[in-house]
Amino acid sequence: MTGPGRTCFEALLGIGLLMLGSRAGAVENAASSRCLRQAPKAAVVELLEFTGVFERARAQTRAMVEQLRRENTKVPEEFWSNFASRVADEDALKSLYVPVYLRHLSQDDVCALLRFYRTPLGAHLLHAGLEIQEATREAAQAWASTIAVDLLGSAGDSRIPNGPQPPQSAPPTQPEDEHTAAIHELLRQSGDLAAAQQMMGATLDRLRQGPQLISLPPSFWDDARKRLLNEDDLLRLWTPAYVHQFTDSEISGLIGFYRSAVGMRYVAALPAIQAESLAAGEQLGRDTAKRAVREVFGPLPQWRMLHPESHDATSPNSRP
Repeated sequence: MTGPGRTCFEALLGIGLLMLGSRAGAVENAASSRCLRQAPKAAVVELLEFTGVFERARAQTRAMVEQLRRENTKVPEEFWSNFASRVADEDALKSLYVPVYLRHLSQDDVCALLRFYRTPLGAHLLHAGLEIQEATREAAQAWASTIAVDLLGSAGDSRIPNGPQPPQSAPPTQPEDEHTAAIHELLRQSGDLAAAQQMMGATLDRLRQGPQLISLPPSFWDDARKRLLNEDDLLRLWTPAYVHQFTDSEISGLIGFYRSAVGMRYVAALPAIQAESLAAGEQLGRDTAKRAVREVFGPLPQWRMLHPESHDATSPNSRP
């Protein structure tokens, strides 16, 4: 209700909301000031903890160890416990991620990102991100299977691999309204479109370089890349997940963030951050596995040859 008919209660409620908003702004400014006063490494750790990077890394590690344990039943449980505890260690994860972020983002950037993710919109983005990833992953897998079947069928090849064959159809086309257009703009600004193209291309490269059930001509891979990385198709494929998660005003707010200076720097830095984090994670896994092998099975002959001074003949793990 507006105008002279507005009640006293509404007026008091409005004053209360203004006071609440002022208090929230003061708390946010205080948190931002504290972020800038602490050491850069501490600021990055706070960002990674708040955005769930460490939590997701531990979950992925647990899943990986469980899969390896199932595939290698003759390896002693002691090894897996040793390996899992080391690779998910808090200090190990900090030493892995923090230097990568510091190479690509300033402390001002890190604190600005924290400010954004502490807003209702930023918190919603973090919460919705996992559901969006799951929905788009399933849609992408179905779409890639459709393209593979379609290309094999067009080539007249009857040696299509066994398994369910998806219908030969393109992703559903959303109406070209303002909301859909805004989502497409968000996908471009946020780097999600580029990330989707990179993911599709990397998956295709792995399939092409790995063992294949049937021999495929180069034209198949060229056509598959052209279709899998098509911008219009990927935008249509990704749009439904965003329609489900975000309102018009939220889409507008997210576009505004990604168009800001810190948003653009973050989007530009993400590919390098992700690539370097992945490489560092793989190195951490290799180093941790070697340490676990030495601690559970004792020094291997080649390791003892390289480190004779470290081998104690009286050690219970030593081998004659």
